[in-house]
Formats: sequence, C-alpha cells, structure tokens
Amino acid sequence: MTLSYGRGALQQHTSGTEQSAVSQSLPLPRSESNGGILGINDHFNVVSQLNDVADKWKSVGEALGLPPSVLDEIGADNRHVCKRCLSEMVKEWLNQSHKTEHFGVPSWKMLVWAVAHPNGGNNHALAQKIAAIHTMPPTLPLYQSQFAPPPPTHL
Repeated sequence: MTLSYGRGALQQHTSGTEQSAVSQSLPLPRSESNGGILGINDHFNVVSQLNDVADKWKSVGEALGLPPSVLDEIGADNRHVCKRCLSEMVKEWLNQSHKTEHFGVPSWKMLVWAVAHPNGGNNHALAQKIAAIHTMPPTLPLYQSQFAPPPPTHL
C-alpha cells in the first residue's frame, strides 16, 4: 500500500488485485514537508483527527505537556463542553503555550504518543490511524519507543 497526496485529499493505493485509488475525507497534511512539526495552521486538521478522544481532552492535554492549571481554565471557560475544550486545548498546544524544552515542539509524533498513552487518550486504534496517515511506522505500544517524546532536558 502506498500513500500519495493529491488535490487536497490523501489517496490510498493498493497493489496486487488492481483496486482503484480510494480518496479519504481527510485534509491534506501540510506539515509533512517539515518533518511532522505542527503549527496553528494545523488546528482544524488536528482537532478533526482527535474527535474520537474528545471526552479525554484533558488527559490528552496533560500528556502533551499542558499544565493542569491551563487545562482547568480551558474547562471552566468552555463550560466543560468536550469538543470546545478539545479545540481550545489543541490551540494552546499548537501555540506552544507549554514548556517545549520538556516536551518538544508540537508534532504528529508527539500527538500519536499522547493519544496512545494510557494516561492520555488510551486509544491505540486512533493513534495507529494518525500514524499511518502521517507515514509513521507502526509499532505497539505506541506510547513507548520511537513515539515517546524526548526526556526533559531541564527540571
């Protein structure tokens, strides 16, 4: 199976039994050209891929390195409505409002790690889906090894 990008959609091609290309409804990932690093322009794409863990927005935010006080404020400001809180949490993370020296800059790799982590989203299927879309090699458990963010450099 190969992945290619065309006309704003990710297309999946299968080899062997001559199946036609399947166009998925996911937007074109713009961050692939810069090593998977994410910015605020990726907000919609990230939020749309996290819908399955919207109810765990706070745990995912903690796994991404956002301080509990920031997450509490997001919850209060958005009346604890999961989808709104998820969107605001992602915005805070993409704006690098957390300490990037401890967790690194926002990236697909870090997002996959947080979604799979038992104390984060705890959703391996979604983590594998995001990893496949953004051409990361599959591995289990996703919250260890190559998907783990680097250890803190400063305490």
